[in-house]
Amino acid sequence: MTEYKKGDMVVVELDYDDAEGLNGGKDIATYYEQVLGKLEDFQPVEEKIKFTPEEKKEFDHLKGEKLTLYLALKKINQSDYPFLFQRMWNVLPRVGKNKVQVEFAIAWEKPSRIVVIEPEKYEVELDNGTYLQKDNNGIYAINGDAIYEFTLDEVKEAEKQLGIQGLQAKWHEAAKEETK
Repeated sequence: MTEYKKGDMVVVELDYDDAEGLNGGKDIATYYEQVLGKLEDFQPVEEKIKFTPEEKKEFDHLKGEKLTLYLALKKINQSDYPFLFQRMWNVLPRVGKNKVQVEFAIAWEKPSRIVVIEPEKYEVELDNGTYLQKDNNGIYAINGDAIYEFTLDEVKEAEKQLGIQGLQAKWHEAAKEETK
């Protein structure tokens, strides 16, 4: 059996019905019932599973324990694996929860499918020229001195801590401005 690798060109012989199926019902003929193409044209591309750096670190720690998928899922709790816990169990609605749990199972089987992405960060400026800030202890404040960038999750936490609404809207405004 010949082993193929990505980028190899292959010729596929098709019967008449399969050749007609490739036409998609259009008036385009597939001559000689043979198609030349690249191997990846005939294989589905594996979709990457996006993890934040924190999620990936926790995933790698769990994976290093040589657990079964079932035991790994049982072990994910809020105190030991806060980022995976948030991803796996605090997703609404239930359909979203199912999706991330299936993604986790796929990643568990094939960690090469994981791609680490950095979450988007933007500064949050209020209307009076002050900015959202966070100290080394994770305490949020509004101040005019220094400018920090925050993820959307951090901004949500700041709203809770400070009892202020509208910070998320300011974050989204900053995101729109940066993409212009």
